[in-house]
Amino acid sequence: MDTLDRTLLEHMGRYRLSVRAVLDQLRDAGEALDTALARLLRSGLISARRSLPGNRALYQLSKKGADVIAISEARARSFRAQAIYKHLGLLLFCHVAGSQRFRLEDDELRELVGDMLPEGAYCMALVDAVPILMCVYVPGPRTSLRSIVRRVREHARAIASKPRLVLPDGRVRVTLAN
Repeated sequence: MDTLDRTLLEHMGRYRLSVRAVLDQLRDAGEALDTALARLLRSGLISARRSLPGNRALYQLSKKGADVIAISEARARSFRAQAIYKHLGLLLFCHVAGSQRFRLEDDELRELVGDMLPEGAYCMALVDAVPILMCVYVPGPRTSLRSIVRRVREHARAIASKPRLVLPDGRVRVTLAN
């Protein structure tokens, strides 16, 4: 399997879906993204849904693609609207030009901080050479401001109730503040 093919599959596995503008950022200068996408579509490793404005596509792993990179078939399930908003929001948040952010998988998060954080989608960012753990909430387009505020407050309370996160050698890795 081509290096770009594997990179694209792993990216779609991590972010659950992707779009052309983000996929363009993943290739090296000499590699042809169109050729790689066509190859992955032809081999049944990914699917494309032309559901974005301007007939642009959302790319997602197929079950076969999930098997190839040894991740859960659940990543290949078709998403409803709210899940698309969430995954697309996370994808775009992590790939803003000039940012250094990436989505953390549940096992990566557990390795960093254990099971003490509330459920949610988390990203790691590098801000002024300092790693920052972020919980990312992506409300739907019809979510009321009241619901958004309530959700953020609940999550903030849950995080604030946790003790400091400490490494096995006793050094503080992350401090959760009120």
